Amino acid sequence: MIKVLHFVSKMDRGGQETFIMNVYRNLNRNKIQFNFLCSENVVGDYDNEIANLGGKIFYLPSLRVNKGVRKYLQKIYDISSWLKNNREKFDIVHLHTYHALDVYVHLKAFKLANVNKVIIHSHNTQGLHVLLHKFFRKWNNLFFKFTPLACSKEAGIWLYNKENVEIIYNGIDIDNFRFDQSKRQLLKKQLGLTNEVVLGHVGRFNYQKNHEFLIKVFERYHEINPNSILLLIGKGEKESDIKKMVDDRKLTKYVRFLGTCSNVNEYLSVFDIFVFPSLFEGLSVVLVEAQVNGLKILANKNTTSDAIISDNVDLLRLDENEWVEVIKKTNFARTNNINFNKFDISQTAKRMENIYLQI
Repeated sequence: MIKVLHFVSKMDRGGQETFIMNVYRNLNRNKIQFNFLCSENVVGDYDNEIANLGGKIFYLPSLRVNKGVRKYLQKIYDISSWLKNNREKFDIVHLHTYHALDVYVHLKAFKLANVNKVIIHSHNTQGLHVLLHKFFRKWNNLFFKFTPLACSKEAGIWLYNKENVEIIYNGIDIDNFRFDQSKRQLLKKQLGLTNEVVLGHVGRFNYQKNHEFLIKVFERYHEINPNSILLLIGKGEKESDIKKMVDDRKLTKYVRFLGTCSNVNEYLSVFDIFVFPSLFEGLSVVLVEAQVNGLKILANKNTTSDAIISDNVDLLRLDENEWVEVIKKTNFARTNNINFNKFDISQTAKRMENIYLQI
């Protein structure tokens, strides 16, 4: 059996973690088993399921230095030491990331530990500290060997500056995310909703997801249509800031924070429109899920074309007026014109399985 060690911060319901779990559930676990090395020693949303599927979760020691170059030297030492002392726990290492400095830190640690079977998986199209990123991107390409993967063409260009990277689309269980009228009615009843227009968003509360813009758009739309509500699914470091923003605008009755949910598929059937103003994305899993549900979707115009599989998506500038006007004019009808074949998880899992076997 091939043991694949995934490098993550923690196994919460984020986009790349959900992708990993979708693959894990659907590949041949008689041939391939997943283990996880987390940089944060906390309980993750998927921990129990990982244990039930036969996987193990390990943790790096907490960083004793949190600033400057010494922090990265400490990370290199900790990762390489762990790998040297736990060779029986993996055959292949699979890093999920989006910044070339993070790639360098791990590749340097892998080299020190004499680990040669390495996959780097790009999950985003932008990031902070761009000059630093470009420097280490060139360095990584020149001095290290690894198998590069990306969730979209744009994500491959961002992390490797290459267009010929193998693209692994973020597959999902298609049937699980189709619109379900009975689930819509049941969950709306549980939420105490009747005929309100329901705007919905799923995503971690962080800089990338751009919740501030979303709250401003909802505030202006709610002034036009008081019979509207915003449902927010997720958690994260900026959640308290967004709650304060909602409170300051006296929107607390109309914006609900639902935390992380295991039944996102059911909530998608409750939404009337999916609003997704992320500043950047590699290829969002939840954006694909929302399209499979048939939802009307508003998203940032920089969204990768690889992610668009429905005729019910409007890609817009991050302009509040434009978003409010589109929401005002939409009839919230769902579509059946969805080309979801490349996001079928059975195909994605089979491709990943073949990559692991080849390596």
